[in-house]
Amino acid sequence: MKFYRPKSFSALVLIGFAFVSIPLIVALVNAEIFMGQLAKKSEQTIFNSVTGSQLSQTLVELVLLQERKARQYNVLGDNELKKELVSNHLEILQTIDRLAELRNDAIAPILLKMQKVESTLFQILQENSYNSKAYESGLHFFLELDELGAKIHTESNAAIINSVHALKKAAHRAQRILLWLSAALIPFTLIFIIRFSMIISRPIKQIDHGIHCLGEGDFTKSISVTGPQDLIFLGKRLDWLRRQLQEFEAKKRKVTAHVSHELKTPLASICEGSELLSEEVVGALNEQQHEITEILKKNSSKLQELIDDLLAFNMAHARMTALKKSKFDMRELVTEALEDHKALVLKKDIQLSSSLKPVTISGDREHLRTVIDNLLSNAVKYTPNSESISIIMETDEDCLTLDVHDTGPGIPHDEQEKIFEPFYLGTSSGRSHIKGTGLGLAIAKEYITAHDGTLDLIPKNAGGAHFRVTLPLTVLIQI
Repeated sequence: MKFYRPKSFSALVLIGFAFVSIPLIVALVNAEIFMGQLAKKSEQTIFNSVTGSQLSQTLVELVLLQERKARQYNVLGDNELKKELVSNHLEILQTIDRLAELRNDAIAPILLKMQKVESTLFQILQENSYNSKAYESGLHFFLELDELGAKIHTESNAAIINSVHALKKAAHRAQRILLWLSAALIPFTLIFIIRFSMIISRPIKQIDHGIHCLGEGDFTKSISVTGPQDLIFLGKRLDWLRRQLQEFEAKKRKVTAHVSHELKTPLASICEGSELLSEEVVGALNEQQHEITEILKKNSSKLQELIDDLLAFNMAHARMTALKKSKFDMRELVTEALEDHKALVLKKDIQLSSSLKPVTISGDREHLRTVIDNLLSNAVKYTPNSESISIIMETDEDCLTLDVHDTGPGIPHDEQEKIFEPFYLGTSSGRSHIKGTGLGLAIAKEYITAHDGTLDLIPKNAGGAHFRVTLPLTVLIQI
């Protein structure tokens, strides 16, 4: 199934906002519907209640007015009063009809009874002359009409109170429904937020990872970015940059190897010539000439070491040669390296302590010897006179660990992530009269990585540096 991919990152963000806002829109629409229905019902209820109360009060007043006019007519016999009884009768009937239209079940039977009584009374008043016994007997019906009017007014007021209670119940019910709806929509909103956060952050993380790999000099892993088309295009451009850098790095290693190799031939001639001069093969030398030949020999050797470091790093970094694995005693290898540095250790009066557990390892002996030699060389170089160095080699169920501690100036915190970079010379290098190339730790790191191990700088609270070599148990053979 092919999913829709937006053309731009901004479109993806807008789509994300749209999906996240869907539950909110649903909640708002439902709230509007519920509130609209409640408002409409409240308006209708209040209107009916107020109208019913007003009409019931009007009905009571009309009945009282009708009674007063009827009694005045019985005394005065004025025909104008009799005409007013007719118009008042019509108003009473109209008011009863309007009350009936409100459809109040409580007052409906009372209205029906009142209409019958009032009609009967009006017929008696119309058919009989004033001050007659029949006319006076009809006046007694006003007592019943007054009672019925009072009941209607009371029930209308009670209807207002009942309507208020009903509105409260409806409001509480609508509130509960909206709360449950909101509670049900919150998980969907959170799911949308988390999902789109992942979708939006994934290409950013992929780009960041690609840039980090390029910054670390790892050009072997291809860079792939998923998501909007503009970010996919950016990922393709980053991968093109990776390939360009990879090609440039290969050319650089090739040039470095070629130049280093070409320098060795004339350098060998210089070294051989200085040896011949020093041995006076071509004739006797005076004291100053001997000093000059010694300077030539010393600097030729130094230049030879620099070229060898360049070649070693180039080979280690490019993985041009496979590891020449063999089984050997790791403790014996470390002991040999310690013997090579014994002269400088004695010269600087360094207290050297070692605790080496015997173990046989299967690996490239020369590469691991270079690693140990580089670590010991740095430790001896930066440890002040009359200080101490300790070397501890142990094994456990998973791996072999080789720790090299020194009591030198240590490595500043802001340089600890850079010391394994090629050609990096820290501030501590300026304190030693022996200038390095900045390749020793880089070469050691490459060789240990080739053995599926790790070389780490262990943080220390006190002064000095602590390096740890870790090799997996799979390449170890315990004695």
